[in-house]
Amino acid sequence: MPFGPDVILFDLDGTVIHSEAGIHVSLRAALAPLGIDPTDDELAGFMGPPLAQVLEQLYGITDPADIQLFSQGFQGSYFHAAEYEFEVYPGLPALLEELHAAGVTLALATAKPHESATRIIDRAGLGHLFAFVAGSENDNSRQDKAEVIEHALAGIGADDRTHRVVMVGDRDLDIRAARSLGIDGVAVTWGYGTRDELSDCGAIGLADDAHALRALLLA
Repeated sequence: MPFGPDVILFDLDGTVIHSEAGIHVSLRAALAPLGIDPTDDELAGFMGPPLAQVLEQLYGITDPADIQLFSQGFQGSYFHAAEYEFEVYPGLPALLEELHAAGVTLALATAKPHESATRIIDRAGLGHLFAFVAGSENDNSRQDKAEVIEHALAGIGADDRTHRVVMVGDRDLDIRAARSLGIDGVAVTWGYGTRDELSDCGAIGLADDAHALRALLLA
C-alpha cells in the first residue's frame, strides 16, 4: 500500500548494488586459511547476514582466533579492491535522486563495515544523496541489523515517533529487524533473498523493480 515516508533506510548489498562477485572472491580468500573450499550454495549463504554468524551456522566456527583470521583475510582481499566489483541495480540512481529531491532523508543501514560502505556508495556516485552511512565496525561489532538501524536513526536524529520511517532491504533479516523496532519494511526481490523468504517476513510491500519500489515509496 502506498505511503509517504520522510526517512528511508536502504540496505546496500542486494538492494542498491549487486556485489556478489567481489564478495565471493574475498570469501574464498578468507576461508582458505581455515581449510575450507566453499560451495556456491555456501557462498550464497553469506549474502546478507553478519559473516561471523554464517561461519558458525555453516561450519560451526566459534573460536575467536579463527573468526579473527577469517576477518583479516576477508578485509585484506575486499577493502580497497574487491569491494569495487559491483554494479548499481537498474533504476536505483534515478529513484534515489527523486527521493532526495522530494525532501526524503536517506541513510544506508548495512552489516558491511561503514568505512567500506562509504567508499562504495561514493564510488557509485551516490554518496551525496545519503545523510548517513550506518554499518558495522572493522572489529565485527554492531553487525546485528537492528543495532545498525538504531545507529542509522541516531545518526540522522530520527525515530519512529517523530518521523515516518521505512526500511528497504532484500533479505528477511532486514525487514524483521525493522519490525522489531516498530518500523515498516519494503522488500525488493532483485537481491539475494528468495521470494518465499520475503513473502513471509512481514514486509508491507514487495517490489520487483525500481518502478514498483517508486510506487510504494512515493505517494
